[in-house]
Amino acid sequence: MSLSKENRVCIASISGAHGVRGDVKLRVYLDNPADIAQYSPLFFEDGSEFPVTKVIRSLPSSVIVSVKTIHDRDDALKLRGENLYVTRDQLPPVEDNTYYHTDLIGLAVQNEHGKRVGKVKYVHDHGAGSILEIFDPATYKSALVPFQDAAVPFIDVTSHLVVLEQYLSDLYE
Repeated sequence: MSLSKENRVCIASISGAHGVRGDVKLRVYLDNPADIAQYSPLFFEDGSEFPVTKVIRSLPSSVIVSVKTIHDRDDALKLRGENLYVTRDQLPPVEDNTYYHTDLIGLAVQNEHGKRVGKVKYVHDHGAGSILEIFDPATYKSALVPFQDAAVPFIDVTSHLVVLEQYLSDLYE
């Protein structure tokens, strides 16, 4: 299967091995990590399958899984750092004012006066709320902006989003 950037969504990454039988620890980007079994098979970036057999244990933001094609710890360790994807049509539609991170990455960013200031380079989420990394290719600088209505009052995932000027000061220093 060939996944294009437009139709794939990263929902997990391989963080390591668990035990000696080839079980794999996944960092999961779903609200409920145990739901990852519903999406099997997952796919690597190149489109090859990652067939999860079962979820062995669920942790707060990760799971331990067994995989049909991995039989020992060494095979599992070789995959550490790999991202795992599903196709967009496997995911439920989003509600109003809810976005998949992949829909925000690459989006043009304007200030409230309509001046283009960069693009969304990455969406960070360390548990206390999402943070947008806004990158200005002209200056090679980034600003971290809280992904909240107070800082980002307008979003159109087909064209751009607006960030209030006061949150963009790191781009101008």
